[in-house]
Amino acid sequence: MDRRDANNRTREEGLMKMRKLFAAVAAAATLIGGMVLSASSAQADGVAAGTTITVNNPQVGHTYTAYKFANFTSVTAGEGANGSKIAHVEITTESAWVNVVTAAAEAATGASIPAEYTQNPAAYVATFDAATLREFADALTIPTGTSAAGTPLSGTTEGAASGTISGLTASSWYLVKDTVKSNNNDVQGGPEAIVATQIIDGNGVTYGEFVNGLKADAKQNAITAMGEFNAKATVPSAPVKTVTSLTDCAANNNTNTKCTVRVGQTLSYNVTAKVPTDYASYDAYTFTFTDTPGTGLTVSSANIKVNGTKVSAVSSITITGFTNGDLVGNGSAAFTVILSKTALDTVLNGKTATNNYYDIELTYDAVVNESAENTVTNTTTVTDPSGTSEPGKVEKNVGQFSIKKVGKDDNGGWTTALAGAEFSIIPADDDTARRYDANATAETATALKFTEITGGNKGSYTLNADQSATSGVTSALATSSDSNNKGQLKLNGLAQGTYTVKETKAPAGYSSQFLPTFTVTVNADGTVTFSDLGNLDLVAGDATAKTATVRNVKSLTQLPLTGGAGIILFSVIAALLVAVAAIATVRIRAVKRELQA
Repeated sequence: MDRRDANNRTREEGLMKMRKLFAAVAAAATLIGGMVLSASSAQADGVAAGTTITVNNPQVGHTYTAYKFANFTSVTAGEGANGSKIAHVEITTESAWVNVVTAAAEAATGASIPAEYTQNPAAYVATFDAATLREFADALTIPTGTSAAGTPLSGTTEGAASGTISGLTASSWYLVKDTVKSNNNDVQGGPEAIVATQIIDGNGVTYGEFVNGLKADAKQNAITAMGEFNAKATVPSAPVKTVTSLTDCAANNNTNTKCTVRVGQTLSYNVTAKVPTDYASYDAYTFTFTDTPGTGLTVSSANIKVNGTKVSAVSSITITGFTNGDLVGNGSAAFTVILSKTALDTVLNGKTATNNYYDIELTYDAVVNESAENTVTNTTTVTDPSGTSEPGKVEKNVGQFSIKKVGKDDNGGWTTALAGAEFSIIPADDDTARRYDANATAETATALKFTEITGGNKGSYTLNADQSATSGVTSALATSSDSNNKGQLKLNGLAQGTYTVKETKAPAGYSSQFLPTFTVTVNADGTVTFSDLGNLDLVAGDATAKTATVRNVKSLTQLPLTGGAGIILFSVIAALLVAVAAIATVRIRAVKRELQA
C-alpha cells in the first residue's frame, strides 16, 4: 500500500476521532447552556421517541418554531444502565445550512472556521463552550427558502407549565426561534435556543445523557433532558428617560436637549419602561426600577410616583436607598422602586397594552445641589424575571466659567497673577433674571450669591441654592491668593443665560479707574461666549477654556497700546498737549500785554 494512502487514512481516522471527541465535548458544553444535547425522558403515549421538543414555561402570545440544521449519527454507547449514556456521536450539517452555520460560528468566535470544518461547520459548533454557543445562537440566521420543521408551539394559555413542538425528527439538532406578533409581523420575543431531539441509534436505543454528566448552566435552570428547554423572554429594553423643569430650556421643556441648569434648580425626571402583558400568568412577578443619580443631584422619596400614583399610597410597592427621605447622588448609590405582581395590577389597572406590552412610568424630582459641576447625570435600569436592561441615561449641563486676573510684569508682558480682585455676577436680561427669581427683571436683578467651596482663598465658588440667604454667602467673588492658582476665580452652578460681570475691586496697588465690565453667555449646550469686552483691551475671552483673562493696570501709561486702548491713550495725550498749548498761548499773551503796558 502506498505510504501516502496510509498517511491519508491515518489522518482521516485521526480527524474522525477528533470529531467524535469534539462531539462529546460539545454535547457536554451545550448541556451547560441547557440548550443542546441533553438527555431524554419518556415520551407520552402514542408519540414516537425523539419527535418532539418540550418548551417549559412558554410565554403567552409567543410562538416557538424549530428549524433543523444538523443530524446526529454513529452513536457510540458508553457506561450506564443498559448502555444508555453516549460516549461519542457524529454530527453532520444540513447542506442548506452550511453557509449560515459557518457565518454564525465565525461571528461567535471572531475567527475563521478551521479548514477541517469548512464542509461540516456544525461539528465545529459542537466544540463550543456555553458562552460561545450562546453567541452562535444569537448570530444564526435561517437560510432563504427554509421551512420550519414540524408543528410550532403557539397560543399557550396563561400559567401553562409546558408545551410541545411536534412532528420533528429524532437525533437532530434544531434552532428554536421565539417570536411574537407586532403589527402583524413576527418579531423576536426571546433568545434563540439550540436544542437536540432525543438521540436514537440504529438499534432503536434511546440515549439519556453523556458519560461525563456535566452540570447545566443556571441560565437554563439546570435542564438535563434532551428534547426540552426553558423558554426565556428577552431582557427588558432600556427605559426611556427624560427630564424637564419650569426654568429649563424654555421652549424645549419636553425634550431631552442638553440644557444648562443651575444649583438649586428642581428637575422633574420621567422614566418610561415596558411590562409584558403576560406578567399576569406568573405565580410571582417582580418589576424593579433601579435609579442611580449622579454627583450633584438630591432625590426625595416623597414625590416618587408610578403611573401617576404615589408609591407611598401603594403598600405593595417597596422603595429602598433613602436616608431620612433623601438620597444624595454620588454616581454609585442607587434607589429602587420594586413592584410586586399585586402592585403591577394596581398601577396598570385601566391601562391599554400595545404590542403585548404595557407602558409603566416612574416620575420623581431631584434638586441640583452644590456638588454639581460640569454636568449632572442620571441613569435607570429596569429588571424583570427575564433580566436587567441596559441603562437609560439623561444628562444636563451645569453652567461654569473662570476668570484669570493678571497685571504687567517687569518685561512688559501680562503674566503677573493678581490676588484679591473682586467681581460680581448679575443676570443681564429678563429670562436669566427669572431663572433665579420668578418676579425679577434685568432692571431689578441683583448680584448673585455664591458660597466658597474649597475654603481659604482659593477662588472657587458655587452658586448658593438659596438666593435669599443672608449668611454664609457672598456676592464679592475674590481671585485666589493661593500659590497653586493665584489670580484664578472659578464660578460654578450657573443656569443658562446672559450675565454682566463687573470688577468691583482692584488688587492692592492697582488703579480703580480702569475696572472692566463684560458679558458672559452660558449656552444651552454648556459652552460659554464672551462679549462686550470694552475698548480698553483689558479683557480677552477664551470660549474653549471657558476663561476670561482680565488685566489690571497701575496707571494710565500701562494701558495696552493696541486697538481702542491705544487710540484712547493717544487721544488723551493729544488732548493734554492741546490743553498745554492753549494754556501756554494764554500765558504768553498775558505776559505780552503786561510788557506792552
